[in-house]
Amino acid sequence: MAEPVTVYDPVGDHILHHTHGEQKVYPVLADPVTVTASAAGWTLGNFTEIIPADVITNPYHIHFVVLSSISANDEYELYLYAGTTLISTIAFVKSAAGEPNDAVPFSSPHVVANGQVQAKLACKSANARTVDIKVFYHEIT
Repeated sequence: MAEPVTVYDPVGDHILHHTHGEQKVYPVLADPVTVTASAAGWTLGNFTEIIPADVITNPYHIHFVVLSSISANDEYELYLYAGTTLISTIAFVKSAAGEPNDAVPFSSPHVVANGQVQAKLACKSANARTVDIKVFYHEIT
C-alpha cells in the first residue's frame, strides 16, 4: 500500500493527506494521440481529446507528458485542459539536433474522477504542425 503524501493546499490553507496509486500511462498499450497546432503562428489549434470522460474512475494528477513524432523543427506550447478548463502548459523546441522524445515534467492540479482531458497545441511558425503525446498520471486513492 502506498504511503500518505503530504500536500500543501494554498486555497484551503491547510495540509491534505492522500495516497497516490501506482504511476500509469494513457493511452494504455496504444499509439499516442496526435495534437495539431493552428495554421496561424502562436495560435492554439482545436481541442484534441487525450483522456475520454469516464475512463479514470478516481481523481488523478498528470505528472509527465511524453512527446514524440514532432512534425517539424519549431517552437511549441502544449496546453492541457480538464474538460475545457486549463490545467497546465509546457513549452518545448524541436531543433535540427533532435526532439525531446522523452517524458517532460508536467504538473497538473487534481482532475476529478471520470474527468476528460483535452489538449491544444500552438507553434511559432504559421503551419499546422503536430506532436504525438501520452501522459503519465497517478490516481488519488
